[in-house]
Amino acid sequence: MLDFERNIYRPIDFTKINYITGKDKSLLFELKNKFYIISSGMYKKNLVNIRHQHEYVAIIDVNSKKVLYLEDRKNNLYLDFFYPIANRIVPVVQVNKSGVHVHFLDLINGQINIASRSLDKIGQMIIDIVHKDKHLKYYRRMATVANLCTSLYIYNIASL
Repeated sequence: MLDFERNIYRPIDFTKINYITGKDKSLLFELKNKFYIISSGMYKKNLVNIRHQHEYVAIIDVNSKKVLYLEDRKNNLYLDFFYPIANRIVPVVQVNKSGVHVHFLDLINGQINIASRSLDKIGQMIIDIVHKDKHLKYYRRMATVANLCTSLYIYNIASL
């Protein structure tokens, strides 16, 4: 890693990390003299030549070689990270059969907080909005929890 502002050259040893990153899918950044890789396309090193390899979203502390977050894309409808908030907290959005989950990973202390909503709760919120909004009056009789949850469930199965 080259720091142009302070004219510092600092080598980083990636050989001991058991994962490799996909092209244009990773960020490497420094926070409090520690380096982190945040990747939406990470692969296990020993499985690179296998035809159907798993792709992971991962956050790795490069200095300690510790994996802070690792999730396989295989069983998720959507899984990706967003740019760090305040250069410290990395949000990872995950949508799977059980619901929508946002993982907030604090890089400084390694703590993960999760905000989740099940598909049933999301369906109920949509139905409440439809029933309360005067402009959506036409859709009220079609909007039931059973119809909405069935639609969401069928969409989940078709997307996997």
